[in-house]
Amino acid sequence: MKRTRTLKILLGVLVALIIGTIVVIKIGEYRERMETYEEVVFSFDADKVERFSFSLAATAHCDLTKDSNGIWLLDKEVQYPINQELVAELLDCINNYEAKFKIINPELSVYGLDRPEHTATITIGGESRTISFGNKSPIEGERYFMVGDGFVYIAKEDVAEKFEVDNNDLMAFEKFPDVKQFTGLRILGANNLEVIYKENAGYCYSDDFVYYTKVLGQYMPCSSKYVESTINAVWNALTDYYATYDIKDEDLDTYNLRDPELTVEISYLDENDEEHMEIVYMSPRTISGAKFFHRVGSKYIIHMNDENYDKFLNASYNTLRPSEMVLADWNTVKQVIVNIGGESATFDVKKDGSKTLFYMDGEEVDLDAFSRDVNKLEYVEFLDSVAMKSREAEIRFIFDNDKWPSMTCEIFKYNGSTCMIRVDGRLTGTVLREDCVKVIEELNAVILG
Repeated sequence: MKRTRTLKILLGVLVALIIGTIVVIKIGEYRERMETYEEVVFSFDADKVERFSFSLAATAHCDLTKDSNGIWLLDKEVQYPINQELVAELLDCINNYEAKFKIINPELSVYGLDRPEHTATITIGGESRTISFGNKSPIEGERYFMVGDGFVYIAKEDVAEKFEVDNNDLMAFEKFPDVKQFTGLRILGANNLEVIYKENAGYCYSDDFVYYTKVLGQYMPCSSKYVESTINAVWNALTDYYATYDIKDEDLDTYNLRDPELTVEISYLDENDEEHMEIVYMSPRTISGAKFFHRVGSKYIIHMNDENYDKFLNASYNTLRPSEMVLADWNTVKQVIVNIGGESATFDVKKDGSKTLFYMDGEEVDLDAFSRDVNKLEYVEFLDSVAMKSREAEIRFIFDNDKWPSMTCEIFKYNGSTCMIRVDGRLTGTVLREDCVKVIEELNAVILG
């Protein structure tokens, strides 16, 4: 029994030695197959490349052919302009491609090269050559690749992921010109709207506003952020889905652009201060809900997403008006006259460098919190008419401005969560009650001491 156990132990040791020997031999074989290389293994004359194809692991495949003018075209029935710079970059990243190690007699599946993640093929003079990229090294993350000469190489620089592009990525999207300043917006359709750009217009209490639209014959300020966001809904939509690449007359019927829902005119200054206008036609919604637009003079019809389309369809003064209840520029405010619950106070405003100082009855008081928080009051909802309740506060701003000497904001109780606001006798909308109460309490703390 003891002897049998001893034999088993010896047999186990022998097996372990055999396995260890095999492992050492295999490691030695692996080391013998790896050679330091550091040479260019894939190069070509880029100007002579006639065809260029690349793929991404069966999910995308792009085939390009160069025409007689040296322009790359997509091998598809429907043509669209190709980003020539991107094609040149992709070719350049594999030209004069260097390896730093060479593996002799490789088993391709070990390196992911039996089914390469990415391939790129060039054709010159009717002869094609392919570079294929496999897995990354599990130890140092270096990329394996092959060029069809029977060896596997380790890349000096990994460029495989640059080929993770598809046909849409290759498109040379149309671009509007660079804009120095938008100067006007006109939307013709169900809700006609015209917005003008005018600096120092004197149309309201603050020259920070530069966009205006007429409401009942009076120019009212618009938010620069909202106006430019609306305009950019067209500028940015140029990279949305392209429905056509070479517009024909019958396409106007196909995409509901013969009788457009909206006509949009956008005026702007270029970098040389020259004025231009872009005109865009927007289709009604199709039965499927799709929406399209066509830029006058363009070859394309472009699909618009709901958000961009609705910005124009619903555009009105209420969608463009400033969200701030008041935008007080403390460089131009001379006085603040307050009436809260029958208690009145007048605060004189003076500047000391960049600091704003407040005085009541000749004594300096701390209204820093008020001056900050009153500019944070933003509308929750715009309203044109509603039954007014009790007034809680009146804040009147006196400006150093001959065109617009003052502005009065009245705060009325409305419900548990909002207050109603009236500006210069005109109902405007609601503001969060907690924000209004905060401003009123900051004033009361100074008035009541």
